[in-house]
Amino acid sequence: MRTIHAISITVVSSLVALALICGFYFAPQLRFYFDFHHLNRPGWWLATPRPIEDMSASTVPGTRLSYFGYEFEVPWSGIKKEANDGRVVRIFFNSGQDIAFVDPKAFENGTFPRISYESLRDALSMTPSRLTPFCSRRRLDRDRQLMNTKGLRLEHSGATDLFAIQTLAYRGFEVSGLQYNGRVELTFFNNSGNMFNLQLASEKQGSKGITQPEINRIINSFHPVKGD
Repeated sequence: MRTIHAISITVVSSLVALALICGFYFAPQLRFYFDFHHLNRPGWWLATPRPIEDMSASTVPGTRLSYFGYEFEVPWSGIKKEANDGRVVRIFFNSGQDIAFVDPKAFENGTFPRISYESLRDALSMTPSRLTPFCSRRRLDRDRQLMNTKGLRLEHSGATDLFAIQTLAYRGFEVSGLQYNGRVELTFFNNSGNMFNLQLASEKQGSKGITQPEINRIINSFHPVKGD
């Protein structure tokens, strides 16, 4: 009987010790997990990039723009104003739309923070449902960093949709808030890993502002200026 009693005490002690160790290890992760899930999160936390179903482009008369060694077409005519500080150029159109294009070299020389395609893909694909408190701290740290990156990039976007961009020359993402604030951000990369960023906005929203076929025209026509 004493032997059984001693074994029982040993087993209980071991279980208590194991529970304390697990509690010590997982407590910070559980706290982060529950704190995060109790936050009032905007809808884009649940969104992941999905393919653009229709890549057909607007064919209305427009304007060809050329800056920083690259050119592209926009389906709007009549430039009202242009602002160019050498790092970002922003063009305003009489029809109410405007577009900002960041000099690609600004990402390479550290003027603006750069992110790789893979890192941006992983961050935008991260959702609360992928979080788990019962994982290694290394994985939780990685997931937390991905959530932080997604939050920092989207917190002021008003995004309602996330789209994946894939052409023969480029791949990247469209962060669209067209239905909410009439704004869109395009971030894409060429086969050499160079990063490009364009931001579109409109005074009008919904179907009277910027449309996806208009965005597609910019994506499809973007290319280096010949000879550069």
